[in-house]
Amino acid sequence: MTDQNTPYVSYNPGDLITAGDSIRLQLLIKKDIGDQIKAAIDGLTRVAQAQDAEKLAGLTPDALAAQVLEYVQRQLPKRTGYLSVLRRLEVGKESVIDHRLGAWPLVSVFQLDYFRVVASEDGHVFNPLATFYLHHSSESRIRFRPENTPASDLESVDVDPVAGHPYHIPWRHMLELYGVETPEDATLSEVESEFWSRFNAAPNDRFDDDQYFHSPWFDRCCGERRTVRQLSRDWDNIYFQMRPRLTLNLTGTGEQEGTSVLPPPAPSEVQVVQFGLQSIGLTLLKAPQLPASPPTDFPTEHLKVLVLLKV
Repeated sequence: MTDQNTPYVSYNPGDLITAGDSIRLQLLIKKDIGDQIKAAIDGLTRVAQAQDAEKLAGLTPDALAAQVLEYVQRQLPKRTGYLSVLRRLEVGKESVIDHRLGAWPLVSVFQLDYFRVVASEDGHVFNPLATFYLHHSSESRIRFRPENTPASDLESVDVDPVAGHPYHIPWRHMLELYGVETPEDATLSEVESEFWSRFNAAPNDRFDDDQYFHSPWFDRCCGERRTVRQLSRDWDNIYFQMRPRLTLNLTGTGEQEGTSVLPPPAPSEVQVVQFGLQSIGLTLLKAPQLPASPPTDFPTEHLKVLVLLKV
């Protein structure tokens, strides 16, 4: 390729430029362009089609179609003016969401229920109330020993006791939603830490660290030091759980059944104000109603909500 500072043909002031010189100059330009194109092509070590072919290796047409459809379904909310925001509301304090949707969105507010989990941290296993939880599908029953009491098995916390339907979401979908990368040499601890960091970032509120936990599976046998590569067979079996519930402003009292806290179907008393085409405000008008005979560690000072906005 000709150096950018070197002319194709050198001329001195006052030199006569003939038609032949002009033709020669055009030919040199065409040759230089052609040489640059050829060099660029020769420099390619892999083409996009080859990369795609490697990713599709071993997939049947049906498996490929299922994979594509699953991906498209996860991407649609991002392309249709749909937004989900998690907020921590306090009585009388307005929480502003700058949605930037350029319209008055339809707003649905889901109360986030608390639920009992078996959590593990620094080798200590305990049984707190949680709002968000990571666990492995193998933990349908978890052995737990409270202090000064016999050990007992706790049933899986990811299945609704009435409908029997699981609450869980594949964690890999949540990682994709929040843009968390999972390189093969990253440890489980690094991926989880990055996930909670992004999960607690705007437009979501930051949640106290006593509201999100992981299960004992994360800490077993070199637990959090395991890499994504080592966990390749388990990656699709890690689940994220939260329990959004749409309240209908009914009245009544909640109750407690076993280890599950059943909230009342009472109003969340959340006021929604449309400020304009770019933001809304949410205000918790009064303290949320509590279940009858709530446990001593039941949070009472805040209301956690999932807000869905759609245009």
